Amino acid sequence: MLLALIAGCNADGQKSGENGPDTPTVIGTPPVSASDEVAAFFEKNSKLLARSVFEKYSEKHGARIPLYVDSCVMINSLEQYRQIDFYDDSLADLPIIDFDKYTLIIGQYSAADGGYYIMSQGVVVGEEEMTMNIGLGRYETHHLAAVELPFWGLYEKLPPKPIIVQPSVKK
Repeated sequence: MLLALIAGCNADGQKSGENGPDTPTVIGTPPVSASDEVAAFFEKNSKLLARSVFEKYSEKHGARIPLYVDSCVMINSLEQYRQIDFYDDSLADLPIIDFDKYTLIIGQYSAADGGYYIMSQGVVVGEEEMTMNIGLGRYETHHLAAVELPFWGLYEKLPPKPIIVQPSVKK
């Protein structure tokens, strides 16, 4: 089960570190700007997509990824995307992505408490594997429940290599 993130803000309605000196620097190539349609689709559906990917897609490919593990998957074709057994059939209606040019990454970070949010991300391509660097911000107030923070990004075409998730946090 995915837990809901409860957001806390300071008196100005800002998250701690948002556009300020506490913003973590993330090493790597950032995602490209997705079309409004693609961005809206993933912003609306990121939690359910992450759950579908990590509970169902991973089972089909022999390595079940538990919900409380930091991980991400790389999707390099529409066929790979369509292999996901979605919880909600509306998720199968992916907006148009040119997979000849782009790679879609869907992931999750398991935060120890509800005081974190994902601010930025970037991919570093190494010889054997890639690293998904995610920058985490900290809310002014937080809650004790652990949460899953889904993320997604559209990148210039990436090579098919394993990906590990590496967070950096500014408190």
